[in-house]
Order: sequence, then C-alpha cells, then structure tokens
Amino acid sequence: MKNKIIITGILILALSGMLCGCGKSGDIKPEDAGATTEDTAQVPDNTVEADASGEENEEDRNISDDETNNSEETEDDTESNMESAGVPYGDILYMYKSIQDGDLDYSEMEMMGFQTALIEYGWPGEYMNNEVWYQYLDVTGDGKEELLITDAYGDVIDIYSDEEAPVYAYGAPYRGIATVYPDGTLVESISYGVNGANDIWFKYDDDTCEYVMSQTKEESGDKEYITLEEGERIADIEVPAVWKEKLDAAFHAISLPDNMTDEELEDVEKKLNSIGYYGFLLSTYLDPSRIDWDEVFYVGAGFTQNYPSEKILNAYLKATGEEEIYTDFTVMKGEDVRNYVKKTSGMDYSEMKCPLELEWTYLEDYDLYLMEHGDTNQITVSVTGGHYENGEYAISYYGQWGEEYCVTFKDEGGDYLFISNLPK
Repeated sequence: MKNKIIITGILILALSGMLCGCGKSGDIKPEDAGATTEDTAQVPDNTVEADASGEENEEDRNISDDETNNSEETEDDTESNMESAGVPYGDILYMYKSIQDGDLDYSEMEMMGFQTALIEYGWPGEYMNNEVWYQYLDVTGDGKEELLITDAYGDVIDIYSDEEAPVYAYGAPYRGIATVYPDGTLVESISYGVNGANDIWFKYDDDTCEYVMSQTKEESGDKEYITLEEGERIADIEVPAVWKEKLDAAFHAISLPDNMTDEELEDVEKKLNSIGYYGFLLSTYLDPSRIDWDEVFYVGAGFTQNYPSEKILNAYLKATGEEEIYTDFTVMKGEDVRNYVKKTSGMDYSEMKCPLELEWTYLEDYDLYLMEHGDTNQITVSVTGGHYENGEYAISYYGQWGEEYCVTFKDEGGDYLFISNLPK
C-alpha cells in the first residue's frame, strides 16, 4: 500500500502526497479506493486521450496479442523540472535547505507532506542550522541508497527511502539514537537520563518503504551495525532557481482572487469530475512531473477496458506470481499512457517521478500496463471559486473529505494541461 506524502498523518489525508508512494514493478494495489461510480467512458482506438466529458463512446477497443505496440520510441532527453541538477533526493534536500534558510515556512511544506524529526531538536535555528548533515547509503539491504539526515556527530535523525519516489521511512525522536544495520534492521535507543534507556526494534518493510516497529526483538546475531562516514552539510546545498520559481508560482496561484462566473465554474467542475480528469485531483504536486499516474489510470481514465486475451493474462499471472485474477482489472496500452501523459502534463512519460511502474505490472513484450485493484478511486469535488488569467486557471475546490485544494492548469483547445494541485 502506498505511503501517501509522500507521507503519513498530514492534511493530505487519503490523497496522494506531493511525492509518490513506495512501489515496485509487479506490485498490485489491494485496497478499494472507496467510492462508487458509473461505468468508465469508452474511447476509440485512434483517440489519444480519454473523453473528458465522461460520456461513453460506442466504438470498442480490444486488448489482444497482435494489437499491442511493441515498437521503440525516441523520447526527448529533457531535464527534470525539479531535479535539473541530477541531485539524488533533490526535492527533499531543497526543502530542508529552503526551510533552514527561512525561504519557506515549515508548516507550508508540511501541508504538502514534507516531514522531519529535526523540529523536535530546535530546527530551524541558528545553532542547529550548521549541525545538520546528509549522506547517501544503502541501509536497508535492497541495493538502493537511502538519504540519511544526521547531526554533526553522525547520529541518524531522518531517513528517506526509494529515490525515484521518496518516502519518509523513519524519524528519530528527541533523545533517541538510531543504530542501523545493513539488513534493514534499526534499533532506536531512547535515553531517560538516570532512569536508563529503552530499545525499540524496527525492520524495513519493502512494501511501504518504511521502518516498522517489530513485535519482537530482531535477532542481530554477529552482524555489525553501520558506522556512518562524514557527510555533507545541508547549509552548503544550492537550491536551483527553477525549483524556487515552481514553489513561488504554486503558492501565488493559491492566493489569487476569484474572477470567474458561476456558469464558468460549473463547466470547470463538470470537467474536473469527468472520468478523464478526476485522477489529477488525487495527488498533491507543485510540478506535473509529480502527478501520481496510478490514480489517473486507476480505472482506465476513460480508455476502453476489455478483458485481456488468455496469452496476456497468463503472462501477467507469471510476472506477479498470482494464480488468478480476484478483483477488478485495468489494462492500459503503453502508447496510450505515453500519449495521454504528454497531452495532460506537457511532459514526456520518461520525466515522471510517479510512473505506473511503481504500482502496476508492465509486460514489455506487449507494451502493456496491468493492475488488479479495488472497485474504483473516483471522487466528486465541489468547485468553490476560480481565477483565470493569461490562459491559466487556478481553481479552488473541496475534495470528497472536505479538504480545500487549488488546482492550476491551462486550457488548450478544450484539453486541460495540469500544472499543480496543492492544499489551501
């Protein structure tokens, strides 16, 4: 199950966070998203995007063995908007740095899912700001480097895992000292002064990408704990100008005054609630590269859903290790996914930080994305206001659970090009 930010217990509630949840190719989302909806819209085979109106099209599109497109495509070698310098966990580090420098307010970042235990240590503050360090190291045994935030003595304070879609994996409480082992074991020792200390054992969970408390003490045997090398200071990080510009634009959009008529807002509300667009309101992002495409394509985004052929079904079961299909099933052609991502975000699929591979099974031989899932994730939102200027919309709305958000997008010939979706 995804850890939503990407991360837990914040205003984002049941929605995806600014970052994406943990997942791997072959994962299957087990839970029902909770809402009921009508049948998905149908689109003809030569249609690039879903019908945003949500109305059914009578033409059909079958998923068969010979219909799949297995040709290679040449994609633009463009830089990521948010991590143009190629810094691992760049978004996370830029948040630490910006908050520490006073450029951003921690509460605003917390609304978008940013988390850190540093707050318990008096951060940000004149003394702490020079004592916060970071380094990259595989401390979970999965072959991927985690981001470790430490103090000047090398004691772990925060751990972020899964670089492609960072998850807040662990935070050490005040007076707590975390000892990490190379197999994903972590021991948290909390000092009570003259009253001694208490050890709590954690184990890294591959499914959630978090450290979870163990029911019993882990058998550490003779294995050595990890001794951390000296890292680098957060204070020395340089935040790219493009990252600051994205934040400024997003927060500016939230504060814009309403200037749209009730009739215009009704039209926008209808479109946002359509089968092709509601999924863009199920994750928070200040940049389209962070859209959670699992939410967008969960029930097909309006593309026709037909049961796959026996050959494709067998390939899926072999890839996942399942014996049969137990719940609803969504199948997306790779070509349709790439085209729809480009059409609704203006970016190439290769630039996405939350691609379908995190949650879906991809069959390369057929260029198909497949996922078994609960009934639906469709929600209905209520638009409360909007600002239109220079071809760009900033629309305020209440989500299904009463939380208020602002989504920004451009209308290009009737097609929405999404830019950001943030809490207000």
